[in-house]
Amino acid sequence: LTSKNKQADEVLSYLKSKYQISEVKNNQTIVYRLTFSNKANFCFYFNNNILAGSFNKDLLLKSVKLLEAKNIKKELLVDYANPRLKKSLANLYINFSKVPNLLNNLSDRKNPQETYYLKSIKATATLNINYQNNALMFSGATLPNNAAKNYFNLFLTQKPGKSTLLDIIPYDVSNYAFYYVSDYKLFNTELRKLHIYQKEWDKLEKQLNYITTKHAINLDKELIPVLGKEFGSFQLASGDKVGIVKAENTNRLSFLLSTISSEVSENIRHFDESYLLQTYFGEALKDFKRPYYTLIENHLIVANNTTALRNYLISYSNQKFLSRTDKNLNFQQYLSNQGNIFYFIHNNNSKAVIKSFLNKNSYQAFKSDNFKWKDIYGFAMQFSADKDKYFTNLYMNKMPDEENLLPNIDSLINNAN
Repeated sequence: LTSKNKQADEVLSYLKSKYQISEVKNNQTIVYRLTFSNKANFCFYFNNNILAGSFNKDLLLKSVKLLEAKNIKKELLVDYANPRLKKSLANLYINFSKVPNLLNNLSDRKNPQETYYLKSIKATATLNINYQNNALMFSGATLPNNAAKNYFNLFLTQKPGKSTLLDIIPYDVSNYAFYYVSDYKLFNTELRKLHIYQKEWDKLEKQLNYITTKHAINLDKELIPVLGKEFGSFQLASGDKVGIVKAENTNRLSFLLSTISSEVSENIRHFDESYLLQTYFGEALKDFKRPYYTLIENHLIVANNTTALRNYLISYSNQKFLSRTDKNLNFQQYLSNQGNIFYFIHNNNSKAVIKSFLNKNSYQAFKSDNFKWKDIYGFAMQFSADKDKYFTNLYMNKMPDEENLLPNIDSLINNAN
């Protein structure tokens, strides 16, 4: 609404002509109740030029109370006069600092690992809808709290680039979080400052000094030049997590790591010491404290158990990659291949992971026909650094009709992609 009174009156008059509307005075605010034919009640009110509503009356009354207090902090700074917002059919506003708590309310577990990557995002986003008949697409700007010292802000000083890690992840991937840096040395310098701020550097530095003494190797001098620009992790449908790092010089990396690891089998080794991946890549690979690893072409692959690595090696040997499945080809055509942070959830492969995360009531609602999540192929969010902000894409699509699929590059277990 663009007018405080006129358009609110027009909207209210139109709704009253179509639906049964009742009203009740709540202190200074009039709350309206719209009753549908299925007896569901939608409550709403007007505040200046905003119509706010909810099917949960208690939740709506709570928001009324906050507004009437007139001392609440503005969580989202929205420029409603922005022509781009006015011309958009729908806009999405996200306060990322509140998202983990929102999702945690759906789970019985405290601080679930599934929301881990969201905890370092202190930012708000204003996204505009890009209409597609079979997808939900939003794009716009994410404004970080630039004063915050967190992992998310490290990528603001990096230029966006193409992520190639998708090309070699297996077809049974449930989700992934990938990162791209244009200047790894700069990233490493800023990451070390963050380690110091988070009071983790003493532990990490002590470990580096121990390795230097024990193995006669200066990791900063030897390792930093051979590390590439891409890294991250993915989770399989089984729940196993696998880390991945692209290398600049695989032969040199193989030699360096062989001096600080022990052989487990022909293709798998085990790090002798802990915290190396956290030291050089931060929270993206913090879960892999002292992992097993293998090297494939120019990639370091790590996992906390050998089974996950062996399964990956089998998928790689058979070239069973998610990127070669027809539905993923259809999904990727709408996404930018340039960015710094890439998040993705594969719906069908995430069934077990989602069930373990959600509490009983949330899961029942999630799998119901009303929710229709089974019709969704996947969800992706991408962040591309642009000076003091991120250009952001959010995309979720329905399962494509068979006749609309792109030609297969490789026909892989079509009922699993």
